[in-house]
Amino acid sequence: ANTMSSQTALVLAELGARRVNLARELSFDQLALLQKSIRGKGIETEVFVHGSVCFSFSGRCAISDYLTGRRANRGECTHPCRWQYRLVEEKRPGVYMPVAEDERGLYFFNSKDLALFPYVRKLMEIGVNALKIEGRMKSIHYLASVLSLYRKVMDGNAVSVEDGMHLLSRVKNRGYSYGFMKGSIEPDDYRIENSSPTADSLFLGAITEDAIPGRSVMDIRNKTLAGDRVEILKTDGTILETVLPDLLVDVENEEMVHASHGKRLVLPFELPAYSIVRRIERN
Repeated sequence: ANTMSSQTALVLAELGARRVNLARELSFDQLALLQKSIRGKGIETEVFVHGSVCFSFSGRCAISDYLTGRRANRGECTHPCRWQYRLVEEKRPGVYMPVAEDERGLYFFNSKDLALFPYVRKLMEIGVNALKIEGRMKSIHYLASVLSLYRKVMDGNAVSVEDGMHLLSRVKNRGYSYGFMKGSIEPDDYRIENSSPTADSLFLGAITEDAIPGRSVMDIRNKTLAGDRVEILKTDGTILETVLPDLLVDVENEEMVHASHGKRLVLPFELPAYSIVRRIERN
């Protein structure tokens, strides 16, 4: 994940590699130059466009491996850069002193998430072969939401930055940044308030494959309330806003005012299987 030059890409091609993952430290202009240099040389490229950003150089952080035995290069990173740290003096073991940059705390490790959907068409135009989106240890809500946005952009649909960020705010994130793609890292590329991810919606459940004419079955993942104002992300990427009935009914015809994980509700409208249902927490 740290290929930074056309020379490296071409050497890897000679060694038998068919595709290289380009370092996220490269700017768009550098990527364009690299793509031009390797065009027609038998090597494909992949660019990381969305997800958590390592505070170290791409692929070279060993903190997770050192502290927990889980290696970042094998997709097992425990994100120790998000942890809370204290200072211990060598001759005073057990005495933990707080460390802070200012009144808001310590945040120099805490990068915002990468969101490069505005660059996707440009990356395709310069010849990038594949776009990498973080999916490790992510929920189906996260994957469906993020992938539907990038699919729209890749297919040529016009998505403004404002609309794209609004859609991405529905899933847990630490704020979004263009990272090095814009040329350099700036203070705004770090989230200084806290290190906890936030979201504007709560994933309630997914529509199953059960076929009931004019109705749908929803597999509940989080507590769902009668009368909830919900947003439904369909498998074609379209979004429907609606309100759940004043009384919920499960597949056993039991009525209830709320349903918890494991319940299967019958909704009074037909939706495609695998559609995502989420409650709007903030607009």
